[in-house]
Amino acid sequence: MDPQHPPAASAGDALAGTVTLVHGGAAPDPGLVALLACHHVPRPVPVAEFDPAADGEALLHVFDLDLGDRAAVTRLHRELQQCAHQVPRLFALESARRRDIVQALSLGADDYLVRPLDHAGLSTALAALVNRAVERRWEGLNPVQSAALKTSLKVFEDSLAGVQGGAPLPVEAIKESCDLVVRATAEDSLADWMQAVRAHHNYTYRHSMMVCGLLVAFGHHIGIRGEELQRLTVGGMLHDIGKAFVPLELLDKPSRLDPDEWEVMRSHPVHSRMVFQSESVLDLHPDVIDAAVHHHEKLDGTGYPDGLAGAQIRDMARMVAICDVHSGLIDKRAYKAAMTAQEALDIMRAMDGHLDLPLVAAFAPVAQGAVPGSAGG
Repeated sequence: MDPQHPPAASAGDALAGTVTLVHGGAAPDPGLVALLACHHVPRPVPVAEFDPAADGEALLHVFDLDLGDRAAVTRLHRELQQCAHQVPRLFALESARRRDIVQALSLGADDYLVRPLDHAGLSTALAALVNRAVERRWEGLNPVQSAALKTSLKVFEDSLAGVQGGAPLPVEAIKESCDLVVRATAEDSLADWMQAVRAHHNYTYRHSMMVCGLLVAFGHHIGIRGEELQRLTVGGMLHDIGKAFVPLELLDKPSRLDPDEWEVMRSHPVHSRMVFQSESVLDLHPDVIDAAVHHHEKLDGTGYPDGLAGAQIRDMARMVAICDVHSGLIDKRAYKAAMTAQEALDIMRAMDGHLDLPLVAAFAPVAQGAVPGSAGG
């Protein structure tokens, strides 16, 4: 990777959120650029050219410069003082010297990291700061969408933490949250929902809520309404509940999984089945449970965990599989760029034996309007 000219963001990547890297010297640290690119789209800017007032759409400002450079620090201090502190600030320090820490704090640092930097430490700091910024932006949305996002995040996080500790799923809270998601996507566009969700750093939440939004729009598009639409939405929110038992270091790994790690990841539908064997889920429709367990089955019988084929795979599981694959393709991961909706659909249309292709055809108009700028693309 050329640190002065990092790879151009794809049309899909650009929607995942930009992190501005303000650097001293002639070029940014290529290692820091690579670490940031695992989760977001880094935009290197020399400190002499940084204008925070014109960069308010960034998710995060990361500062990597010599805090002993008086001229650079003076300019930066002046620029930062002239605008509201709306974008979180993360500083990369060469050492834990008191002088550098005090200087970073005087420049409004929300957090700082000391070299050597690693993926785990940076990911933790990014999660806290980016999510704070994303969730603050939800305040500016209409009340229904804001409530749906905040409620779904709390219910989702509580559900994962609860099942990890052996607590029952909060079924009624999940249903109420999903009713808000249905209202939010009805009163606004699916594109608005996807855009609000996809910058969140928590991948499992982000993916689940993208699948949830896609399923609401898909179901509505093919005439599903009322309780059946609620069930479909609940199926989207809970389809990956088994990932509560997959180690976080695998969920957030900054590279592709090796064969042994992939086997652990493939165990999440089995964990979902164990969660749903609890008496607490008696109020969930069997199709919701089936979709969580069987959305990785393939029509030709080569899927997992049970090797189901053809008519053995229920309709909801087929719909969840389509939305799951689509969400995975249009989302940015550490090891791949995000695709546009059209690029994702082109791949999905070739997945004969895996996906239900007539349902993929029915899903296409939904997908093409799900990502801003992708319609008709």
